[in-house]
Amino acid sequence: AKNVQNILMKNLVDVCIGTMCWWAVGWTLAYGIADEPNNAFAGDKQFFGMGFTEADANGNFTTSRYMLDWFFQWAFCSAAATIVSGGVAERVQFPGYLVFTI
Repeated sequence: AKNVQNILMKNLVDVCIGTMCWWAVGWTLAYGIADEPNNAFAGDKQFFGMGFTEADANGNFTTSRYMLDWFFQWAFCSAAATIVSGGVAERVQFPGYLVFTI
C-alpha cells in the first residue's frame, strides 16, 4: 500500500506541477511565437498564456486556436512525465523525483 500511495502522489504532482510549468514557460519554448523571424530555437511570446484570448471593441473576449493547441500538447506533457514516474517507481525517492519533474 505504501508504494501505491507513493506512485499516486508522484502522478498527482506530475499533473499539478507539470501543468504550471507548461503554462508558464513550456508552451512558449516549444510553440510560442518568435519575436524575430530568424529565431529558430524557441518562441519568446505567449508566456503564461498571454495572447490566448483577444478582446473586441465591446470588451468581449474571444479565444484563439492556441487554447485548444495548448491543451492538446499539455496532455502529452503530462503523459510523458507519468510514464517516467512508472519507470522509476520504487527506485527514486520523492525529493529526487520532484527535481526531475520541474
